[in-house]
Amino acid sequence: MAMATAATIGQLAICQYQKYPASGLPCCSHLVISSSAPLEAEQKFHSGLLPDRSKEFYDQLKQDISSYLQRFKSNDDPPVIRLVIRIHGFNVPLTDVLNLDFREASHKLAGDCTVMDTANDFVLFVHYCWPSERMFSGGPLAWIAALPALPKLLLGAAGAAGLLMWIAGKPLLVPVALLMMLLTLIFLRAVVYFRDRDRAASFGVFDGVETIRALHHILQELLKENLGEDAVSRIGPNPFPLSFIAHSMGSFVTTQLVRVLTNVFDPDAGLHYWGGRPYGPFEAADASPPSADCQSAAPAANRQSHPLVARIGELFVLHHLVLASPDIPIWAITSGRSNYLASCLRRFRHTYLLVNDADIILRFASSLANYFVFPSRTPIGGYRLGNLSIKQRGTALAGELRGGYGFVQDADSRSLVVHGISGSRSLTQRPFDYDPARAYAASLLDCTDYQDSRCEAGTAVSSRVQRRLLSAFTANNRLLRCLNYAATAILQAVGRIDSHVGYFRGKTCLDLIYNLALYDCPKQHNHNGSIEHLDDQLQKQLQKVGIAWLDLHAAADRHPSQSRGLT
Repeated sequence: MAMATAATIGQLAICQYQKYPASGLPCCSHLVISSSAPLEAEQKFHSGLLPDRSKEFYDQLKQDISSYLQRFKSNDDPPVIRLVIRIHGFNVPLTDVLNLDFREASHKLAGDCTVMDTANDFVLFVHYCWPSERMFSGGPLAWIAALPALPKLLLGAAGAAGLLMWIAGKPLLVPVALLMMLLTLIFLRAVVYFRDRDRAASFGVFDGVETIRALHHILQELLKENLGEDAVSRIGPNPFPLSFIAHSMGSFVTTQLVRVLTNVFDPDAGLHYWGGRPYGPFEAADASPPSADCQSAAPAANRQSHPLVARIGELFVLHHLVLASPDIPIWAITSGRSNYLASCLRRFRHTYLLVNDADIILRFASSLANYFVFPSRTPIGGYRLGNLSIKQRGTALAGELRGGYGFVQDADSRSLVVHGISGSRSLTQRPFDYDPARAYAASLLDCTDYQDSRCEAGTAVSSRVQRRLLSAFTANNRLLRCLNYAATAILQAVGRIDSHVGYFRGKTCLDLIYNLALYDCPKQHNHNGSIEHLDDQLQKQLQKVGIAWLDLHAAADRHPSQSRGLT
């Protein structure tokens, strides 16, 4: 029976679906779409997808969207469907997405959708699950069995030689050294980082592209069915916002699939290189963000540059990119040739980077793993984007609110810094040479000192007591930073804090992530074009929990300076 069911599974599967609220407004649907790619090449499908309920959930989704669209049948106003795609990181199997991430998001949407500014919109929140494997799964016998023939022979030879030399009373240095090398190979297999990286590149990216194409097709079909054949043309001037929330290795999947998406949908993809650039790829690319608002009623002539870089098919426009603990190179936001993600980042209205200087997983584990694959000749050049920091964040204390947090008024791009174990380097210095004039529309939210009420998946806030979530303590000088890294590693090992996933465990940070993904908040600039200040309520909340906010692009079109507040 299982084999017959497995044979019917397609490239994608809808694993869970729920609508919030069950009746009434606003309309908000929440689903989990998974790649059916197996964890092991010898399998045909992902075993966690049985039984498959994709068709049942598919029909429910279409029915709910149709009910929403019927409200606009005799209404000249175009419908607005906001699509948010959340993509998990490495070491997150499908069961965790269903039992943890889906529960956390469903609780959030079920509790807050009545106060979100979506009364006339339809929010489609999608967890996209690419095939990831839990660390140390399978066991030692499976790891050894998967070894190629030569390492197996060496392993047997090392064991036999070691036994004979021990019996003969000879030194065991050579057999032990050989054995340690082979055990290192097995250990790298057991931590699954490289296996997840391969599945992310081979299946995660391309099945993610198919997910967006499938959703585009569904909406396109339903618009025509419910509003007539000209419905798509009605949507044309005001395409549906498409935002992403990505965590850790999910940032790699997201940025890569966006690069593919824009080529898949855009028949004039060549204009990205040659439009307005006589020398095409032989001259430096313009990093300026799209200048026209996706909801703007401005004349078409003023919107020409935006569809070229941000339109996805006939219905979508790239809106906000929220990257939490991004496991991608720091070079992703620089302006040099090493930034191979430029073609992705420049297409979004705004990018928000949530980083933690004391993220132990990125600082040690990911940096070590990428030492083998990332072409950097210096240790500091191999650090990940999620370890960026703001220099001297939160240095002053001012009563209840901590000065130096919130929007950092007196900071500029020279305050961007990456801390190594033995020293620090500003992003404007070599080897990065960050050029603010060619920056991307992005904001850096330094959450290293973040402490907040803990909010577990699928539950209300468990306590009003302030708890540290991402690092052991606040540290600004070199000695204390090293102590903080060590203390954070110990506390993470015993489960007291989570320096890598803690962004989704604190109430304020979780609210902020959802606000940034869903809303297009109005800006408030001063006469120089830079951000003047945040909304007072948001500023006080960020100061209270210890988040420092640095705007990286003075000309950014949008900024949460007048946020609706964190719900």
